[in-house]
Amino acid sequence: MKIILSIMLLSLLYITSAYAKLCSAEDEEYVIEMNSDDYGTKVSAQEAYDFGILIINTVKEKNLDKLISLVTDKKSFTTLNKALDIENYKEKKFEDIFSKEWIKLIVESTPDCRSMGYKGWMLGRGMIWYQYPSILVEKNEDEPWNSKYKNKPLTISHINNP
Repeated sequence: MKIILSIMLLSLLYITSAYAKLCSAEDEEYVIEMNSDDYGTKVSAQEAYDFGILIINTVKEKNLDKLISLVTDKKSFTTLNKALDIENYKEKKFEDIFSKEWIKLIVESTPDCRSMGYKGWMLGRGMIWYQYPSILVEKNEDEPWNSKYKNKPLTISHINNP
């Protein structure tokens, strides 16, 4: 009986550790400093890390509809330095759009807890970028640097597909 109880306890500890936060308090502070808006909208290193995992799993599943659902700007796909409307991809298969090398780059990526400054996070050496996009709320004509911005939820901002 004690052996079974010990095994159950160890299993519970292992499962719990799998769901532990991976981003440190320092990571959270950095992300807040680099990505906060003027209205106190919540930004989180752990949320960004988890979003990166979601993207990786979506690419691993080769789920184009789900990947497209994570993109908010219709011109987020770039190929040969040309922005393409996302509508160009909706009727295609995942494998017809992305090469095996591209998929491997993304799937073997590890999301960072810290953003690349205010530019957001990247996967696959820059093949996918994601961020908290900002919208201009109050424009200051005299001092543009004092204009006020509000963050929107995390989204894929750019997919580079050479």
